[in-house]
Formats: sequence, C-alpha cells, structure tokens
Amino acid sequence: MLALFFLFIQQMIYFYVILLTFLYAYAKIDEKEIIDFCDFKICKKGETQFTMQTNAAENNSQINTRLHESASSSLKGRRLSEKAIKNLIAKKGLQSPKLFIYSTTDSTNTRAKLYAESKNAVLPAVFIAEHQSAGRGRMGRRFDSENGGGIYISFLFTPKEDAEPAFITLRAATDVARVIQALSGFSPKIKWVNDLVSEKGKIAGILTEGKTDQNGRFEYAVCGIGINLYKRSFPPELSGIASTVFDASNTEIDINECAANLICEFFKDRSQDEILKDYRRNCSTLNKQITVNKLNGESFPAFAETITKRGELRVIKADGTPENLISAEVSVRENDKREDF
Repeated sequence: MLALFFLFIQQMIYFYVILLTFLYAYAKIDEKEIIDFCDFKICKKGETQFTMQTNAAENNSQINTRLHESASSSLKGRRLSEKAIKNLIAKKGLQSPKLFIYSTTDSTNTRAKLYAESKNAVLPAVFIAEHQSAGRGRMGRRFDSENGGGIYISFLFTPKEDAEPAFITLRAATDVARVIQALSGFSPKIKWVNDLVSEKGKIAGILTEGKTDQNGRFEYAVCGIGINLYKRSFPPELSGIASTVFDASNTEIDINECAANLICEFFKDRSQDEILKDYRRNCSTLNKQITVNKLNGESFPAFAETITKRGELRVIKADGTPENLISAEVSVRENDKREDF
C-alpha cells in the first residue's frame, strides 16, 4: 500500500509538472501575441501621431515661411548674406577677407575690437550688421542703427606703419562716397572729418578706433561705417539732421551689393595724393566761413582753407593766423545751418 501511495504521488507530481509546463508555455505564447499586438498598435499609433505631427510641423513651417516672406517682402535686398557678398567680391576678381555677419549686434566696432584681442584673430576681418543695439559715433554719441534702415560695417586691419588716424577716416569717407555714387547715382558731400551728407541731412558716419604700441604704432585699427540706406523715420532729436540715401536718390540699394563694394573699395590700393584730391573735391566744409568748437571748450570763427596731408583741417582765424585741426566740431556759418551732428 505504501508503495502504491508513493507511486500515486509521483504520478501526480509528473501530472502537475506537465500541466504547469503547458500552462506556462501557453501563457508565454499568449503574452507574446499580446505584446506583439500591442507593439503593433503602439507603433502604428506612434507612426500616425508622428506623421500627423510632422505634417502639422511642415504646415506650420510653410505657413511661417509664407508669413516671413510676406512680412519681409518689403525688406527685399536689406538682408545680409555672406554667400552673396563673397560671390560679388569674387566677381570683381578679389578674395574676400574673413566676414562676420549679424542680423543684430551691439556694435560692429565692439565686435571687431573684441575679436582683435582674441588669440586666434585673423586680420583683415570685416564685421557687418543689419542692426546695432549700441551703435556709437564720435565722442561716445549714439548712432541710430534701425533694423532694416541701413548697413553697419567695421573693418579690422593692420594699417601701414606711417598711417595717420585721421587719414584712415578720410580714406573711408571717399570710399563711402564712391560706393553711394556708383550704386545710386547720387554724389554725397563730405563734412570734415567723418560725415557724409546730402542737402537733407547726414546720411553716413565714420568712427575710427584702434590700439597702438608704446611707440605709437598701430597694432590694429577699426574703421566703422554706418550708412542710412533706406527710407525710414528718425527719432525726434534727429529730425532735420539725419537723412538717407533713398531720400537723396530715390534708389534702394541692395545691402549685399553695398557691402561687397565697400569691402572692395576699402582694400583697394590708392595713393595718398589720389585720396586727398578726392576728399578735397567732395568736402563741403572747405572754402566756407565756419565756427570751430574745440574739445577743450574753445570756440572761434574761421575760414576753412584746405585739408593737409595728415588729414587735418587747415583754418584761418579772424586775426589771420592759421591753425591745423586734427579733431574738432565745425559748422558752416553762411546760413547758420546746424551741421555739428
């Protein structure tokens, strides 16, 4: 009886083992089917969601693109393109310097100086922006740099050993005048020392900065140029003072063409005599009765006689004594028009 009992127990164990094995196998198959089914559904659902999201993103992108194109259609030709600038320079048979392009920045002169002080700076380099949030002119004055209103460009370079700071500004002024005349047909006048003007007001300004060694030689120079290219409104404080190339010429200049032409002119090899002749011919300050306001507060009437080879304004005072001015504010007295902006 005891042997039969143990045999019965053994058979029952085998039975339960077989049953459990079968149930386990069935459960695994069923689980696999469920998992596969769920994965399929999730995958399909995910694909559908992904497709829908992608389509929505594509639709939104297309809508945004159309809106952007519509919104910027009036700004055609006012958006900087490094590729376009380099292509235009190449067409003139020249090699482009290193370019830094900004839709907006604080100041292209600031960007240039910071880059010049970096370890890996490569000169020459050119910094160009559509807008400046902290543009500035001489004596720390704010230079209004509205987005879509013009071009703001700074040249970082190593001047020749005997270069005069004032002469760098003179050279730049003649370059800007040449470019504006070539692209718009309008010939601006140069107000000594750093402004370009039309009959309606100032259309461009130049600020030259740099770093010199202990012997007074340039380690680098930065020549910043701001040109009011396009029709725009100005702050009340600039009303009747500032104007634009468009106001003077009724021509809208392509910003990339303007940048490329400025770069080509700036790095063109020109003699000092040629630059001086060009500057004197276009300077609206010469041969006029003027008022001189020196930085030390001294003010006096004088006659603007000529521009020296160093870029100084040579004036004759009321008592007949001459003086060469390297930096001062001057205004033409003949019609008492304000020009000291």
